[in-house]
Amino acid sequence: MVEDDKVKEKVEHKVEEKEEQNIKENPAAPEKTVEKEKEVSRDEKREKSSERNNSDENKGKKEHERKESERRRVEEDNKERKEKKERKEMREKKVEHKNHKSLKETIRNFYVKKYKVVLAMSFTLFLILFLSIFAFNIQRGYLLNKDISLKGGVVVTLPLKNEADFNVVVSKFRYAFPNKDVTVRLLGTSSKSISVESSDLNKTQILSVLSQIPEFSDVIKSNNYTFITVGSTLGESFFRQTIKAIIWSFILMSIVVLLYFRNFTPSLFVAWNAFSDLTETLAVIVMFNMKFSTASIAALLMLIGYSVDTNILLTSRVLKAARDKVISLIFNSMRTGLAMSLTTMVTTFFAYLVTQSLVIRQIMFILTVGMVFDTINTWLFNAPLLRWYLENKYSSRRK
Repeated sequence: MVEDDKVKEKVEHKVEEKEEQNIKENPAAPEKTVEKEKEVSRDEKREKSSERNNSDENKGKKEHERKESERRRVEEDNKERKEKKERKEMREKKVEHKNHKSLKETIRNFYVKKYKVVLAMSFTLFLILFLSIFAFNIQRGYLLNKDISLKGGVVVTLPLKNEADFNVVVSKFRYAFPNKDVTVRLLGTSSKSISVESSDLNKTQILSVLSQIPEFSDVIKSNNYTFITVGSTLGESFFRQTIKAIIWSFILMSIVVLLYFRNFTPSLFVAWNAFSDLTETLAVIVMFNMKFSTASIAALLMLIGYSVDTNILLTSRVLKAARDKVISLIFNSMRTGLAMSLTTMVTTFFAYLVTQSLVIRQIMFILTVGMVFDTINTWLFNAPLLRWYLENKYSSRRK
């Protein structure tokens, strides 16, 4: 070990001597060495600076890539959620459409396969309303609440300046004669007047109540009012005549239908449908205890015509059809007939809402109710009954 140390010392001594000799021979060498060292340090600094810049750029790129990746991920998530939502909405729409379609198909299948049940349901409705007429007749002691034009009475008409007095007149008569048949109406549009109708009171009783109101006391004293009396005999005679008119119109309508089809059974179905419409509409009038007047009779006469058209449409299309086309022709006729009935119902109901005339309101109400019953009786009674008749007819031909 000692020998190795001595050898190292000798080598180092020789190296130092050699460096001293080089310095003596070339005195500018140390300065070059220093410059070289400075250049090396500058190069190292530039390398380090470039490394730092590269590192910063790499960090910026990585940060940008990270943000871009995050943005793409968020967009993909949003797109995925949107697609899931759209798929869910599509499934819900399909389910809703399927349910709607299944409900429609269920009703259609029930109407086609259980048409006798539909027929029985419609006939049950007719029986209930038909029997209710007699039930209300027994309960009230009268069938129809006829107005003075059909049973006689007194009508007093006076000019009206303030519409607020109309309610005063109504309350006065209700208080003075609570159990008497008294009807107070507001007449006119520009020049208002008030009409008091009663089949239980006379002229003196009506004027005594009106004279208690200051506005009408001077009118009554000056005899500035009109007075009409309809005799009970005349009213009853007119009522009997109008009933005869309804019966004869019904008979003539049935004859025309029979001549058109030249087949008794389908013609009987059409006539029965018109009779059902009249009976069920009359049941509603009795049920609500509506005033039955000449306007009501006019509306019932109009209803006979309205109730026949859809049944003639149905019967004329189906009666001559082949057996396998009966159901399809019933549905085709139903689309046309429902459009016709719906148009009439909307028109009459709108007229009922907007008109101020009591007579027109009464006519429109009866027509609207009658068209509702006509729709039920045509497509839930006459159509299944006609189909049943044709199936029995085709079966008998086969035999």
